[in-house]
Amino acid sequence: MIMETQENNNNRWQSFSALIKESCGFFRKIIASPSEAFTAIDEGDNALLKQSAVMYAVYLLMDLAFYALKPVNFPPPSADMPVAKFTFSGWLIADVLSSAVFLAGWVFLLSILEPLARKTRMILFLSVCALVALAPAGFMAAFSASSWRGALFVGSLAIFYAGMWRIARVPDFPYKKILSLLLATSALETISLAAQIPGLIFRLETAYMAAQLIGALWVLGVTIRGVEHFCKTGIARAAAAVLSTLVASFVIILALANNGIISKNTLALFFAN
Repeated sequence: MIMETQENNNNRWQSFSALIKESCGFFRKIIASPSEAFTAIDEGDNALLKQSAVMYAVYLLMDLAFYALKPVNFPPPSADMPVAKFTFSGWLIADVLSSAVFLAGWVFLLSILEPLARKTRMILFLSVCALVALAPAGFMAAFSASSWRGALFVGSLAIFYAGMWRIARVPDFPYKKILSLLLATSALETISLAAQIPGLIFRLETAYMAAQLIGALWVLGVTIRGVEHFCKTGIARAAAAVLSTLVASFVIILALANNGIISKNTLALFFAN
């Protein structure tokens, strides 16, 4: 019995070690050769979701350490945004719980836009993308004057996403591949965080902000290339779809803060420098 338990533990450890090794290899691919990483997702078991999730978990842990140790007054906060005071609960909402909003929003909205990207003219497709980006603002405006605006907003948002889920049951849409892609490209932020550390240590605001901007553009570019690959659409349409769904996710976060569902400090953590 003892030997059997030890053997099971050894098997679990070997499986875990193999998963970590595979995740590291996948991470190197998406940094050095995104096209190879996309092929690996295409050919990998379950679209490499486990490996992408491990990468994303490492990013979240690094992000937690980074903002826990980062001085709140560097860079100096803008006048129209409250100082983001780090708290674990605020970080948990801003990073972990918001991941569900961002990832669900991206996957659901992309599943709607993907068939439209193939069948509609560019100007009409861009109009639909703009509508998708601004739709959450309609919820915010509709319920901002109501005393029950928080509950109404959450309920309406749930209905909105439930409707999208129903509409988004399009045949052959690569849900798992897109989710794996978004987890993997989000995990690239670990490189951006590492690049920000010298600017933070030496209080070089320009270098710090440049590392943030370059990192964000890099992650966005790889994500757009991935959507182009998996949805088999042109780069312009992929960019429009990714950017509009990203804007929609940010509008949802602003709407949640405006309706008092998340605190202003948590909102500041979303946009913390």
